[in-house]
Amino acid sequence: MEIVNNDTTYTHLIIGCTKCKKNIEVMNEDHMAISYTKYSDKDLDDLFISNFQCIFCHERMIVTPHLINLFFEFQDKGYLIKFVEDRVEVFNKSSIIIFNKYDNVNNIINEDAAVQNIINNDELSCIYETAHDIESNNFEVILHDSRLPIIDSLYF
Repeated sequence: MEIVNNDTTYTHLIIGCTKCKKNIEVMNEDHMAISYTKYSDKDLDDLFISNFQCIFCHERMIVTPHLINLFFEFQDKGYLIKFVEDRVEVFNKSSIIIFNKYDNVNNIINEDAAVQNIINNDELSCIYETAHDIESNNFEVILHDSRLPIIDSLYF
């Protein structure tokens, strides 16, 4: 059976409110299905203009040009990129890297061979700039290529 993708891309932006995620987890519900909103490339113009608003608590997250740029930089390249709390988690079919969003990007590029095998310097800079725009204590942002599984947390 062939899987048909009606979107123009495999890549989606998924945004959720961490406060509401925690409340839903307490109720033992599927927090990914309930508290997160998935956006395709067709939705980005409206998202950029109106920003993200949690459907439960109405908390707003400003969608910046860096976040939109990240989408197009990594579109259909086979990545799962998560911005959660102070971490950035990058996953592809063969590797995982996790770094603190407050780490010096030049140190990450120069000292970590694993990073260099997964993403190039421009891509890492794009991720790093986006990480600083996201209020990751209040919101979780995931750039997801649908050919990869969604992992609740890569941080073990």
